[in-house]
Amino acid sequence: MSLQRLLSPLVDLRKEEGPTAFLMFAYSFLAMASYNTIKPFTRAAFITDLGAENLPYVLLASGFIIGILMTGYAWSLARLPQRWALALVQVLMTGVLLAFWSLFQTGATWVSVAFYVMANMLGVLLISQFWTVANLVYDPRQAKRLFGFIGAGAPLGGIAGAALASTATRIGSTNLILPSAALMLLCAGVVAYIVGRERVEADPLVTVKE
Repeated sequence: MSLQRLLSPLVDLRKEEGPTAFLMFAYSFLAMASYNTIKPFTRAAFITDLGAENLPYVLLASGFIIGILMTGYAWSLARLPQRWALALVQVLMTGVLLAFWSLFQTGATWVSVAFYVMANMLGVLLISQFWTVANLVYDPRQAKRLFGFIGAGAPLGGIAGAALASTATRIGSTNLILPSAALMLLCAGVVAYIVGRERVEADPLVTVKE
């Protein structure tokens, strides 16, 4: 049975759209699973080290930092080859996650603060990148038919990430970073395959959809 026929009860697919639509669905699933695996830990680690009363200040500061970093990200991405730049960002984020896992072993208080800010940025970045890729791959007519389906992977990924996060009592909160990093690396592989398959060459318009 073809993938198009298999998915036909869920989405109106045209000829040869099935594989890419499934990959985009997997992309949104993996991205949100990775993020939601560490999301509860980021807040808990911060509150443990600095207290809930300091959370509003860090939220304000992180918003400012994220704004600057996302501006730089958009500027850089518009000037780099699409075939590797989109996936490369996620490979780099995998490295950042693993670096934080190592830093948490030091017990330094600043690590939980930096990790909280980084995780907030990661959430924005993943959403931005997903819709960037979607807008590059699909034209407006395809978008009307397919965006609902490919975006449906996100809430399912959120559920999967929350399920992984619930294992913190068994494996340790800090060790949640490891499956999150693994999911991020898988996500990078999917993005690289999508971009290569669709031969994306146009400059992206980085759009953050919340």
